[in-house]
Amino acid sequence: MASSIQQGDSFSSPTRRWDYDFFLSFRGEDTRNGFTGHLYRALVDNGFKTFIDDELPRGEQISAELLKAIKSARTSIIIFSQNYAFSSWCLDELVEILNCKQNGQLVLPVFYKVDPSDVRKQKGNFEVALAEQENKFKDNIEKVRRWRAALNEAANLSGLPYKDSGPEYKFIQQIIERISYTKSNSIHLSDANHPVGVNSRAEAIESLLDIKANDVRMVGIHGLGGIGSRVLITTRDRHLLDYLGNICITYEVTELNKCEALELFNQHAFKGKKLEEDYSELVNQVIQYANGLPLALKIIGSHLYGKPSSEWKEAIQQYRNIPKGDIYKKLKVSYDGLEETEKHIFLDIACFFKGRNEDNVINILDACKLYPKSGIPNLVNKCLITIGDFGILWMHDLVQQMGREIVRQESPVLKKRSRIWHYEDALEVLTESEGSDEIRGIMWHSPDPITVQLHAKAFKNMENLKFLMVHNVLISEEIKYLPNQLKLLEWDEYPSSLPSNYCPQQLVELGMPRSCIRLENLFKQGGQYNNLKSMDLEGCMSIRQLPGLCAPNLERLDISFCENLIEVHEAIGSLGKLKCWRLWGCKKLQILPSSFKLKSLERINLDGCVSLEKLPDLGAPNLKSLHMMGCENLIEVHEAIGSLDKLEEWALDNCKKLQILPSTLRLKSLPSISLCGCVSLEKFPRIYREMKCHSLYLHDSSIREWHSSLKYQISWLNCLNLANCQNIGDFLVSISGCKFTNLSFLEVRDCDGHILESHILMKPDSFPSLGFLIIDGCNIVTIPESIIGFTTLEKLSMRNCKKLREIPRLPQHIRSVNAANCTSLDLLSSCRVLNQFQEIFMDPSFSDFWPLPPRFELPKGYTLRREISDFWPPELVLPRIEIPKEFKLNHRSDGNSVSFVVGREFHKLIVCFAF
Repeated sequence: MASSIQQGDSFSSPTRRWDYDFFLSFRGEDTRNGFTGHLYRALVDNGFKTFIDDELPRGEQISAELLKAIKSARTSIIIFSQNYAFSSWCLDELVEILNCKQNGQLVLPVFYKVDPSDVRKQKGNFEVALAEQENKFKDNIEKVRRWRAALNEAANLSGLPYKDSGPEYKFIQQIIERISYTKSNSIHLSDANHPVGVNSRAEAIESLLDIKANDVRMVGIHGLGGIGSRVLITTRDRHLLDYLGNICITYEVTELNKCEALELFNQHAFKGKKLEEDYSELVNQVIQYANGLPLALKIIGSHLYGKPSSEWKEAIQQYRNIPKGDIYKKLKVSYDGLEETEKHIFLDIACFFKGRNEDNVINILDACKLYPKSGIPNLVNKCLITIGDFGILWMHDLVQQMGREIVRQESPVLKKRSRIWHYEDALEVLTESEGSDEIRGIMWHSPDPITVQLHAKAFKNMENLKFLMVHNVLISEEIKYLPNQLKLLEWDEYPSSLPSNYCPQQLVELGMPRSCIRLENLFKQGGQYNNLKSMDLEGCMSIRQLPGLCAPNLERLDISFCENLIEVHEAIGSLGKLKCWRLWGCKKLQILPSSFKLKSLERINLDGCVSLEKLPDLGAPNLKSLHMMGCENLIEVHEAIGSLDKLEEWALDNCKKLQILPSTLRLKSLPSISLCGCVSLEKFPRIYREMKCHSLYLHDSSIREWHSSLKYQISWLNCLNLANCQNIGDFLVSISGCKFTNLSFLEVRDCDGHILESHILMKPDSFPSLGFLIIDGCNIVTIPESIIGFTTLEKLSMRNCKKLREIPRLPQHIRSVNAANCTSLDLLSSCRVLNQFQEIFMDPSFSDFWPLPPRFELPKGYTLRREISDFWPPELVLPRIEIPKEFKLNHRSDGNSVSFVVGREFHKLIVCFAF
């Protein structure tokens, strides 16, 4: 391998546990349904826990959920594609990923059909994209500069380019090989929650590494399976390390000694409690037969927990019949002790559902009468599976291998086995036979798009087939049969209608995105679909009407980007258990049900539904998230929306024709109101007193009337954006006399100078907590001396104030001033600010970074790249190309070059001259 995945200079704690192996950053419209989807499946199939943001809502800034996912992933794979830089979301992701790189996380750039130099130098599509971003964020150019720097930094990392010169599946295999190699050479020592016996073995490895020696050294680690600890190269096969020759010093990981084994076993068999005397001899026998293998100790201990000594004796008798060192048989003892339904659950997870959401799997297996609500916790208690963040089911690779081996041993004949999960096996069964009623589930995921001709009677004999998952496979002819017992059907890009004789009454989940499905043929009028819980029909261009559907238990419905959808049937409005409904990007959608009774609905996304004119009463008292950004023809929002007291997120940005909002807002759970870009809205509604609004975004709006109730929200506000607000004077007059007790961020870009001065700058007592003030583009001439009264002000931006001439002495806590392009600023003011910053830099108490003000919260769309959490660096930007003599710095200038001598008296130095 020529190079490795890039890592930051400072490494994270050796005991840190990551929630994910990989985080995928990508441009959805470019690669979600192709390359990225295939890569994600390949990663999961190879046992890598991978995060992909299929469900997270998107807005102007990265959500807290996504930030958590980025920070909790060991490695980020950035997939640069043609339109990557057109997405501000992607660019914000990129900045956050590179921040995390500084903390020891790994980064792998993938250049998918783009030249790395185009990314690095921002040429081609990236040049166009960044120019567009600069226009969009012309009032926050610093943000775009951070994006440019991040693109340059990422493109300079060692990555993998794909230029459409070969099959994608081979390129994906190359990525898998690369990351597998890097993982084996970089993962720190840890052993889940019980790191027993790690330190002594780590010390032995460190002695072999001999860090102080000035030579190239490679250490390979081999030995036990189930260690959970890998550094550099790990393998259970000693002979694989022999290929490396004499340059590789090997270390065989030894078994846990008796004391270590006893400690680990006790943690699982007795949950750390004192060992009972009656069990001491039995414990010794278990320790002997586990042979110091950590995974076996954990699973056997969990298996025996809480059982009487008589059952211990029976289990120990089983162990005596297992050859020493046969880990498969040792692990299988726990499997053999499961109830019959638990065995089915375990094998289904091992073959199909590892890496899937627990709730979804419970729904599917519950329909199979396997009682997963009790079975899955039992498997967790026996350490056969785990449940991670976001409810993801997981299991150790060796445990999964054991489960799949159990299935393989059912029969040497593929069609006689209960479960088929390997691509080649599924291909053989479906193209060469009719199958059999022994087959319970098939997962057919092709590494590269293929077109195949199925057997004429494929699925004909599979009467007991419960799960069918097909990905990246196109068929040349329609299938003639589908078993009616299917609980899970996933087949993306299916090219035609499903068989007319197929009845989906047993179906729990239907996932057929980007397919040519005919819903009116599949869900026949009068049919009852009581099992159906989830439907994913994203991007199905064949859907023009969402038909009436009697599915009283449906919880999730995704019809986003069904661009030909015009109408939603009246019956959909009565799906009482629907929790999540995505209609994002349904550009032609005009007709919604006239009446809604969606009492369980929590999230609905209507972003980009540009033909929708009215949002009706949703009858959704439990609604938490309502997205309506970019509904350009939306005129009216129903009065009832204003009473959704559980609503936590409401996005109305850029609803350009919006005129009518609810007359009163009683949204007591809503922390933020955003009406930016709503240029037709003239009246701001009454706000209920119980609301506690912390952020108010009114930039680029044209509101003329402000209800007096707004005064009661002023003291709660933390962030207020009035940039380019056409009637800002009316707003400020309406709240005259109010005190912004908690306001830490205020933006009044492009405001009239007189209004700015009289209502804000002359009233420092009204803003006792203000830390960040943006007055870019204002036509103010002089910053009044009252600015000194803003005692908490630390960041002041005055860019493009072209009439500004004078700046007085600024508040004592000021640490950042940006007066770029203030072309009228006089030299004396520049000197005054320069000297004030010189005093700051020379102060012995000065730090390179300083903490944010208390309760400080950046508004959406604003990010600060922080080298240290909760701190930001100081900056000073002035519109001068000469260093004035009044600035006491011994220097010599030659054109645009500046040189100076730094003596010992400089205990710190931070100087930047930008031209």
